Amino acid sequence: MRFKSPETGKRRDMGLGSYPVIPVKEARTAAFEFRKLLELGMDPIEERSRLAKRDQVKSLMPTFEEAARQLHADLSSGYRNKNPPHNGSTARDIRISVRWCTADIGPIGFRLMPVH
Repeated sequence: MRFKSPETGKRRDMGLGSYPVIPVKEARTAAFEFRKLLELGMDPIEERSRLAKRDQVKSLMPTFEEAARQLHADLSSGYRNKNPPHNGSTARDIRISVRWCTADIGPIGFRLMPVH
């Protein structure tokens, strides 16, 4: 795909993938999406690299469940009551909280929900 970059004003060439690997229909859809970016004044190549960097950073970030479990492991040595029922209930509460927090994530990020 050939286009003039809205950011630099230079002509650029962008590959959409090789034919046997990427079907023509997918390449056509990708080209359409990239043309929409051009209409918005964005360089598709730069946007693709920005998204790749964002995904890389996001993959290094722990999930809520991983962070909650790590926090529980770090703090559990300082708990006064080390009886298994209480330690187990805390881990169960973490599982319940993870399900509760991730169940209603919408397209704009998250919704605030009442605490019971």
